[in-house]
Amino acid sequence: MIGTFTNVTPSEKALNSLRRILAWKADQRGIDPTSKARHSASGLELNNISGHRDGPSSTECPGNALYPLLPSLRESVKALLTSSAAATVSAASFSADHLASEAIVASFGLDLATTTQAAASTPLPLNLAGTSVVVRDSANAERLAPLFFVSPGQVNFQIPAGTKTGPATVLISNPAGRIASGTIHVEAVAPALFAANSNGREVPAALVLRVKADGAQSYEPAAVFDPAQNKFIAAPIEVSNPTEQVFLVAFGSGWRNR
Repeated sequence: MIGTFTNVTPSEKALNSLRRILAWKADQRGIDPTSKARHSASGLELNNISGHRDGPSSTECPGNALYPLLPSLRESVKALLTSSAAATVSAASFSADHLASEAIVASFGLDLATTTQAAASTPLPLNLAGTSVVVRDSANAERLAPLFFVSPGQVNFQIPAGTKTGPATVLISNPAGRIASGTIHVEAVAPALFAANSNGREVPAALVLRVKADGAQSYEPAAVFDPAQNKFIAAPIEVSNPTEQVFLVAFGSGWRNR
């Protein structure tokens, strides 16, 4: 904390920032905010969240107005770390088995955001409506993830470029600093095609590009919605004309680093 808090307490905004950064570091290093540990430099048994005055040096830090807040601060940081689970899958196939650096993924959980908002520009934002996502890779490097979409129950984002292969942790922080976490396994490549239906299977979300003999081009859907089955089904593709070229244009994610 920067400031003099002898007689004046920090603002709630400053305290909230303090809670969030303490929760981040405690989660990163496996520290229990409400426990004690031996401080190796002094040999003292100190609270894991302490003021300078608790140590061997003679100082009033963090000030008489802030010091009494430390017990409640420890509890509130602990509450932020009582993280809920977030399941992260490919936004294309909905498979959680393997994901790749720079792939588009979706995380599902509770209280991930306080509202629904989609990114409106590129480059993609690293914060949407106060929600952010950090991916901690197998080398313990942390990177903020570019966000496509946030809502209370779902966040769509891109696994940050440079994420190392191997096990990784996804940390989703909502505007209050509450963390939802989950684990993923990152591969060099993990190709997946986007599907027309939300189950990530069956007919792809694709287009048919038809090139006629005179060079004229037209697009046709590869899937149509069937009200009886309440889902998209494959549309017939006419390929009998030998003077035409027919291309299937599909969309996917996870093969950029092939």
